[in-house]
Amino acid sequence: MQEVKPSFYILVKRFTPDCWLMLLLVFFMKAGQFMLLPYLALYLTRTTHAPVDVVGVVVGIGSLVYGLLGPFNGYLIDKFGRRRVIITSVFFAGLVFIFFNVERTLTYYFCMNMLVGVTRSAFDTAARSYKIHSMDLELRRVWFSVRFVVNNAAAGLGPVVGMFFIQKNADILFVINGSLFVFLSLIILFYMKQVDDFSETLAPPSILQVFKTMLNDMKLFCIVVGATLMWLCYVQLDSMFGIYLNQNFSNGLEILTWTFVVNTMGCILLQIPMARFMARFSEKLQIIAGTIFYMLGFLIIPLVSHISALLFASLLVVFGEVILSPLVDLLVYKLAPTNMMGSYYGALALSMIGVGLAPMVGGVFYEYLSAKALFFFCVFLFLLMGLLLQRGIKKDI
Repeated sequence: MQEVKPSFYILVKRFTPDCWLMLLLVFFMKAGQFMLLPYLALYLTRTTHAPVDVVGVVVGIGSLVYGLLGPFNGYLIDKFGRRRVIITSVFFAGLVFIFFNVERTLTYYFCMNMLVGVTRSAFDTAARSYKIHSMDLELRRVWFSVRFVVNNAAAGLGPVVGMFFIQKNADILFVINGSLFVFLSLIILFYMKQVDDFSETLAPPSILQVFKTMLNDMKLFCIVVGATLMWLCYVQLDSMFGIYLNQNFSNGLEILTWTFVVNTMGCILLQIPMARFMARFSEKLQIIAGTIFYMLGFLIIPLVSHISALLFASLLVVFGEVILSPLVDLLVYKLAPTNMMGSYYGALALSMIGVGLAPMVGGVFYEYLSAKALFFFCVFLFLLMGLLLQRGIKKDI
């Protein structure tokens, strides 16, 4: 007789109050980031009148620092605990945003955006590994999916709020953001008391152990490289795709807006049903399905010239995202020893380098080849991503 799995609602009821607090924190942190980041390049261009390529470096440094510091942040999490890292990162993120606009020089903005990357990396790494080894497999799948929905909902709301303030008074936006983060860090300090950081019988790793593990664990290496390729390609939709639409369609901005709507709403509405449906299949089949959706979506973009086909391509990309993004977290969890959970998710944070490199790679293709060549190249990279992620599957858990 086939075992009946608990429903989504029964599993969600098992979330403890501090889990809900964590989800609320993830929402506000992500929304706060997206109030600013999508408009940062425009804001810096207006306030500093610097060349676009220089502004691009200032904007991109945050994501590069985010990825490069991932392993070190993972070590700090395993060494000092998630609670301390979460409180510290949220508090200092608040201070960074409050003082973000004190000076108006590119050097100052460069340093402040670096600090944004530092705090984001520390918080996201700690949040990813929060309490997951105290959950069973089904509850863990739902937790990853719900957190992914919360992230996308915040990413959809943040730019709307940010656009209002950028047009009115951007200085207020920075202060509101920062004050909110400081307030949230105090809430965590008083209400998030119990965090299962690692087994009391296992000592946290040394920093040398962290880097040795990253070099020797080939499954982890394959997952990190695969995730890096995924973000390098996916972020083209946030950078080069808009330029491509504006140059090839008279209503390019309108199409871009609708693709953002499809992406955001699709991720929010489809994540939970797709997670429950795909759980019936093996991880290998899930990776194959997500890879095919990504490849088809990016293959359609350079081959069509109608808005309905482009929206359909965006929907296919959404299916790829909702399948693979939470699955990557699960694959890393299965590999990580209990006392190195933070370190393994810190290694995964290296994949954010793909976000920082995406505009650079896209710009090179756009400048010296063509936008169509870029999207075809992404199709190939998605294929490589799928093969690498399959190599990262751990059979026995």
